[in-house]
Amino acid sequence: MSTGRFHLTEAGSWSAHSHPHHELLWGADGAVSVETAAGIFAVPSLMGLWIPAGTVHAVRSAPRTRFSCTYIDGAVGRGLDRTSAVGIGPLVRELLHHMHDHAMALPLRRAAEELVIGMLEPAEEQAVGLPVPQDGRLSLICRHLVDHPADTRSLEEWGRIVGSSVRNLSRLFSRETGMTFEQWRIHARMRVAVGLLSSGTPVGTVARTVGYRTPSAFVQAFRRTMGHTPGRYLEATWPSVDTGRPVRGTGDLDSARDLT
Repeated sequence: MSTGRFHLTEAGSWSAHSHPHHELLWGADGAVSVETAAGIFAVPSLMGLWIPAGTVHAVRSAPRTRFSCTYIDGAVGRGLDRTSAVGIGPLVRELLHHMHDHAMALPLRRAAEELVIGMLEPAEEQAVGLPVPQDGRLSLICRHLVDHPADTRSLEEWGRIVGSSVRNLSRLFSRETGMTFEQWRIHARMRVAVGLLSSGTPVGTVARTVGYRTPSAFVQAFRRTMGHTPGRYLEATWPSVDTGRPVRGTGDLDSARDLT
């Protein structure tokens, strides 16, 4: 088990790839999203994202983002066979930091790895997961909206860009995601918002970043979509996680590692 720590001043993007080992992406400070065949996953600082060995995934991060990636032997963590959100409590964080900072005898390290995997807490999938349509035109629109959640262009305007009628795009959105275009865009905005809020970004800043003119309009949309106000939602979803500790390590990205 090894951990890479990353501090990005500019937006980051890693195209689709896979690893022979499991990956745990955690400790995000800023907006980080991971796309797999199962959908787009936001990675709030209050949780991590488990990516099984062999899973093809792409990663995007906003400017001024920090996060950690822990790489785990494929023989460890059997049973965690799909990309999923996991809560990472204070003890797990301490173990991950300790294994990164200190040499350990192999039997002790393997026991610590098994303990870490055993203590990962299943998290609410609604908090992070979002279906991605397979149609190339819709996929282009959706990826853009995740990267630019404040974009307010209508589906009719997008139709002119991608060369399709609004009726056809509406039908495809419903068939491939189970949502209308407007519903999908709101959910995408909320996934970005959760990542920013859990990193300590003020509500007003989050509201503007994800396309709302006022904090009150954002809070109302958040409550309708996620079931609580932003503050209550974070408390209810991850009550046991210690969020007071900043992400350790602010060195530049290690270009020698095939990150994420």
